[in-house]
Amino acid sequence: MAITTIFKKDGTVTVDGFFTTDQDFSKIASNIHAIQWNTSTNKGTIEYNDDTANEDITSIDSDMQKLIDDCQATKTASEAADAKVISDAANEKTALESTYSWKREQEYPPISEQSSALTYKDETSEDFLDHLLMEVQLHVKYGTMGDMLDKLYHAGKFNSDMTAKLKAVKDKYPKS
Repeated sequence: MAITTIFKKDGTVTVDGFFTTDQDFSKIASNIHAIQWNTSTNKGTIEYNDDTANEDITSIDSDMQKLIDDCQATKTASEAADAKVISDAANEKTALESTYSWKREQEYPPISEQSSALTYKDETSEDFLDHLLMEVQLHVKYGTMGDMLDKLYHAGKFNSDMTAKLKAVKDKYPKS
């Protein structure tokens, strides 16, 4: 099941949580704000940015499909690149273990199983958990890195070059 959202104003296409921002939206009508599409049900909604009522749809046109296909192709390429990095790292690890007759007695748990990391009891994993706890505490206290940078920007703490770069991004992607 692929849930797709196309935001024309932001220039983003999201397919199942993966998004792209570098696509051509010029063929999408100017009064469209967003398109939501579910490939499992072949149903969706077009939201407009003018007085036009939202529209339920049961098909999408070729221009919308091209945006979705391009996002999916980028997602597939990204996943393949990620798999290659993981494979290369595993091969490098194997080569190092073979070269130096070294083998770690206990591996870090996968990120997807961080909750089970709480039962992990060796010095290295305790350092990992301390670091993870510190990151969570900082996030709770100060917000995201973006929140912190935004506060510094509004407080005028950046030099003029950095301020200009941030202003350009803020102008390009205003909060609605």
